Amino acid sequence: HYYAYQDTFNLTFIAFSDSGCTDTLANKFVAFPPPGLQIGPDTMWLCPFNTLDLHAGPQLVNYTLQDGSTDSILIVNSPGLYWVSVTDTNGCMQSDTLEAPLAPKPVLSINPSDTVAFCEASTITVDALTPSIYAYQWTTGATSSEIIIDQAGTYTVIGWNEYECADTLEVFAIENPLPTPDLGPDISICAGDTASLNPGQFNAYLWSN
Repeated sequence: HYYAYQDTFNLTFIAFSDSGCTDTLANKFVAFPPPGLQIGPDTMWLCPFNTLDLHAGPQLVNYTLQDGSTDSILIVNSPGLYWVSVTDTNGCMQSDTLEAPLAPKPVLSINPSDTVAFCEASTITVDALTPSIYAYQWTTGATSSEIIIDQAGTYTVIGWNEYECADTLEVFAIENPLPTPDLGPDISICAGDTASLNPGQFNAYLWSN
């Protein structure tokens, strides 16, 4: 007999013999609910170099996992099909199955580079925008793909793809000091004379004349 819900049932059984005799047996039956097993959604993506923890739940009597173990927790580190069968204190049994396919690993990229330099009192923008990434988190607290850097240091960004797999990159920012040219004290020269001016050693020069 199938019981669709939890309840107490009064059942009567009547047996008939070939000679027309009958016998009646009345009994009370209690239908218990199933254990309520749920190890997760039907599909849970496994990120590369990561694990999944599958919990069958507490307060059950027996656990049987697909690998033959009898613990309530299974740590998954390879893709595949996983199942668990449990028995509760009422003797009711239930099974649940979960598929764990391998998810693609995201690969962050940084523009213009993971090592950038900028001049003192200025800024530089770095952008981690990557087509397969849908969420970003910088150590600055920013959650957009780009940040504006105005101080030297190391900046870390984490990016997640649609399977919630993450990749991490570091950006090293170098702040260069401003050049300090020095032409010396003011001088006066006579018409037709020349003077030599030396501002110092630099990579490039632009004179006002």
